[in-house]
Amino acid sequence: MYASDTSKQEELIRTINTDFWNSRVFVERQAYIYMAASVMNSNSTLFSTHMKSNFWKMSRDRVWNVRIVLSKLLNEHINNNGEFYFDHEVNKALYLLKRDKDRDVHEQMAHITLTVGEEVIQKMIQDEQKDSMQEEPS
Repeated sequence: MYASDTSKQEELIRTINTDFWNSRVFVERQAYIYMAASVMNSNSTLFSTHMKSNFWKMSRDRVWNVRIVLSKLLNEHINNNGEFYFDHEVNKALYLLKRDKDRDVHEQMAHITLTVGEEVIQKMIQDEQKDSMQEEPS
């Protein structure tokens, strides 16, 4: 329907990001992951530009059901030789999911090997934490 209309695609992605990514309802956040994964696997440019950052943040979602959906879809992406397997942000999400407190989540990632060194990922996480501390009002 929107295959040739980039502006319509971007408008739809903005709606998905607004209505689903930050939803208070966990099933809507799960739906966001499914929709974003579909875009990731079909239009990498559109995904990188409009969804990638939010998608990987889902690895820190407070609800384990959301993280399990993310881990399953990332697992599928990697097993299908998905192009984002070598992405730094993906590896940060994989790192967090591999260490998730929920057994079902981290078991999904058990056989996945990171393509970015753990030291690099830990530095990314530290930098992210420093940035978030600086943004908080005193």
